[in-house]
Amino acid sequence: MHHLRLKLVLFLFGISACVYGQSSNYASWKDLDTVRFKSTIDSVSSLNIQVKELSKTNKEAALKLCSHALKIAVKIHDLRGMADCYNNMGIIYKNLGEYSVALNYHLKALNLRMIVGDKKLIARSCNNLAVVYGHQNELIKALEYQQKGLKIKEEINDINELAISYANIGLIYSDQKNHKMALEYFFKALRMDIRLKDSIGISFDYKGIGTEYYNMGNLELAKLNQEKALKFKLSMKTVDKELTDLYNNLANIEADNKNFSSALNYYQKSLELNKLLDDRKAVAISQANIGATLIDINKFNEAESYLNSSLKIAEEIKARNVRMSIYELMMNLYGKTGNYYKAYESSKMFKKLSDESYQTNNFEKLNELGIKYETDKKEKEIKLLNKDKDLKTIEIAHQKSVRNYFVGLALIILISTFFIFRLYKNKQKDNVLLKEQKEEIEIQKKSITDSINYAYRIQKSILPSQEHFYEILPQSFVFNKPKDIVSGDFYWLHETSPFKYSSVNSKVLLAMADCTGHGVPGAFMSMIGVELLNEAVNESHSPAKILQIVDEGIRKALHTNNIDSKKDGMDMALCAFDFEKNVMKFCGANRPVYRIRNNVLDIFLPQKTAVGFSEQGFVFVNQEIDIQKNDAIYLFSDGYADQFGGERDKKLTTKKFKDLLMSLQAIPIREQGLELEKFITNWAGSRQQVDDMLVIGLRV
Repeated sequence: MHHLRLKLVLFLFGISACVYGQSSNYASWKDLDTVRFKSTIDSVSSLNIQVKELSKTNKEAALKLCSHALKIAVKIHDLRGMADCYNNMGIIYKNLGEYSVALNYHLKALNLRMIVGDKKLIARSCNNLAVVYGHQNELIKALEYQQKGLKIKEEINDINELAISYANIGLIYSDQKNHKMALEYFFKALRMDIRLKDSIGISFDYKGIGTEYYNMGNLELAKLNQEKALKFKLSMKTVDKELTDLYNNLANIEADNKNFSSALNYYQKSLELNKLLDDRKAVAISQANIGATLIDINKFNEAESYLNSSLKIAEEIKARNVRMSIYELMMNLYGKTGNYYKAYESSKMFKKLSDESYQTNNFEKLNELGIKYETDKKEKEIKLLNKDKDLKTIEIAHQKSVRNYFVGLALIILISTFFIFRLYKNKQKDNVLLKEQKEEIEIQKKSITDSINYAYRIQKSILPSQEHFYEILPQSFVFNKPKDIVSGDFYWLHETSPFKYSSVNSKVLLAMADCTGHGVPGAFMSMIGVELLNEAVNESHSPAKILQIVDEGIRKALHTNNIDSKKDGMDMALCAFDFEKNVMKFCGANRPVYRIRNNVLDIFLPQKTAVGFSEQGFVFVNQEIDIQKNDAIYLFSDGYADQFGGERDKKLTTKKFKDLLMSLQAIPIREQGLELEKFITNWAGSRQQVDDMLVIGLRV
């Protein structure tokens, strides 16, 4: 049971050493509405420092102050300041146990820091994302981001933070029960922190080492290292999450050593500090651990009170693992007190919340409680029957009647058995045949799926990579969401000369295409389209001329004079940008282009034909459009606006799509792609995607 206690606190170590800076004075949060802030980068930086300090004592106030800082950063286009605000919000929401919200803010911070190009801050964001994924038990992603951050720190030789990455990777291996690897990384971190004379890090490392020895069953070394950690922590005279974890860990060790009085003392200290820090999840865990210890010393009423209080908090914050552990403790409590009904009810809740492997480990215990509950129930029924003699007499008479009835029925059953057996054998043969057919279908399905996945890799390889796209157009995004594995929508990018975005004479060709159909047929058309565009650009840089060449190429390749192929083709928007002359040439086939300038949306309409099945000899014509700095340009297929969803299960419509784009103009262009993805996911809900989606945006 005490290993259960440790499991509850394992990922509550946190990585405080990597996310908070120096303290400073700050305004009272109650007076924030009356405070006037200067719109400068210095003020954003100063406010973010205050947010870090304030979050230690008042998270609500810290969030409010951070929102003020974010508004200023957005207003003055301070990308670094915006990233710091998102990072601080992610840390606060992580400490509040709202991990999905925290993850969203940390991803925003990482994207902005990648644009800014500060590798040290990129590594910190990777570290913070790993911590949140760890809390969500997504250990593979947690390890992936920790290793990304570690690689960057090694590249820039960031010695001061290498120890943090080592310790965090140790935590992940610990949760995977790979104690050997966990100890290896904790000792790496300890050696680095001793070299740096980092008391915070040394305390953290000793705690991690003690935890691993505990998990390996070595209570003596576990206690020794936890006490070393506590000694360093108390010398710093700070009250934080780290201190509460140490008290909790020492309590677990004392409980396993049967020193229950000492264990309760440590648990109470941990509980008081968690309440002071307003960490609701940690409060629930401390109360559960106190309840477990009170069960051990047979103080069942007090134990039940603590467990109920813990369960209430865990349900409010939706802490699934904590709830599961509490129900397991309640199973133990009610089993000891003989309340088998409540024990059985607790076991059912535990079974519902447990994963498959955990259910297997506790299967016998659940059955035992279930049998006790059913036995208790039947004993009560028998007692009631014994008290009522008349009812018993009636029951005996009824049993005799039933016996005589079954004697007559037995002959009928005997005769019927032969025919039933024959039917059973025939059905067995049918089941064998059905099983063979099912297996054959599954093999065929796997083969088809593998082929489509391979086709996806081929299709992805012919499209511009994300790195290449952002190198040519750094202020841009591509939101590409196929309906199936492969897509009928595709995009194409070409630089007409050695190109850097800030250079003069920079010219770029950008195309967005929506092929007939989706899935595999659409993917085939997209590959033909990319190949024809690559050939056409060698002959001309005019969008109209390129569409003319692609149109003729499709008709030639697919023999569109034949009746069956007259509807094979694609809609396309093709733009040629000349950033020196501030001109964009556009030619469209059934797909328009939007330009948003100073919160005004202009629509440039295409020609009413499709590439590949236009009338023979159709002439495409360019439109010359002026562009200015900060103009937003959008190319898109019809899949986004055609998606069904919302409360009434209606199409999103082009009008709502335009309104959505207008509402996103205040945020960076790269972040707009993320918001588009988030919006359409919420809009569609559980509804099936109706078509491929492709939206491309860029800021001039």
